Amino acid sequence: MTPPQDLDCSKLLTELSARYGSYEGAWAAPLDGSDLLRYTLAAVLRAIAEPWPADRVRMAVVAIIFPTTIVLPLPIAVEYKRLMGRPDYIRKSSEPVGDWVLTFRRAHSHEILSITEDGLWRTGADVNDAPHKGLDARARFVVACMGHTLAPMSADEKNP
Repeated sequence: MTPPQDLDCSKLLTELSARYGSYEGAWAAPLDGSDLLRYTLAAVLRAIAEPWPADRVRMAVVAIIFPTTIVLPLPIAVEYKRLMGRPDYIRKSSEPVGDWVLTFRRAHSHEILSITEDGLWRTGADVNDAPHKGLDARARFVVACMGHTLAPMSADEKNP
């Protein structure tokens, strides 16, 4: 995935760092397995402004869990890696991260995920039951890199 040419990634990282933390590893997510998937899915759903096709949501989740799938200019990649912390940045795609299908089904049954009549995915009533500051920052960055409008921040995000 490559960000749109008109996206100022440096400015976006600066804005997100001011809101979510700017120290090394501020956006780390020391989670694994289905917890990592569930919290990442919830962060993506909170970041999107409108319902998305399931494949786009899954693509955003992959880009957050495996950040080397995003093609960024070198200075931006270095800063993104610093904010995430090395362990999260170098996660290998061969590392198990849980059962994707089961985790997404549970997210739907626990109302973190809601599916529209057209099959689009959006926030469920209980999406805020899986908060994670670092993943929220990464989700907002990835959603913007995918060329989409960000959802307005919640009160909790505005005052972390």
